[in-house]
Amino acid sequence: AGAQLSLAMSAQLLRSAHGEEAAAGLARRALPRLLACEGAAAAEAIFALAYHAGSTLDAPLAHRLLLRAVADSEAADAAARLGALKLLGLALAGGGSEAVWGPKPEELLRTVVRRLASLAAIDSSREVRRLAASLEAAAFRGAHPS
Repeated sequence: AGAQLSLAMSAQLLRSAHGEEAAAGLARRALPRLLACEGAAAAEAIFALAYHAGSTLDAPLAHRLLLRAVADSEAADAAARLGALKLLGLALAGGGSEAVWGPKPEELLRTVVRRLASLAAIDSSREVRRLAASLEAAAFRGAHPS
């Protein structure tokens, strides 16, 4: 947990001192290993690295972050679901190329829309419901899962 927190803080410092590309270099090196880790500290470090790297991450890594967000949005713990939604928000805000959505973009997009709708409607956490509803409204105005 301590090492993961250090990575997150390093990304913030790199971005402040040397810009988004410097933080992205750290993210490209650290994220593949962090994506294999579980737990709140790993999730926080993943989000921080992705946030500070901004739009400079390549499509395959951004796709892995998107898949992690979708998977973690099904966690039993509300804090983990909330973290997953924040990571998903980064992916959605970045727009990205079709490559970010992977080999079956329509299928993943339908999964994301359905997951957001479900979390917004019935999640036990008020914060999760609010953030899911906000993401759904902002990213998918008029989109309906089929």
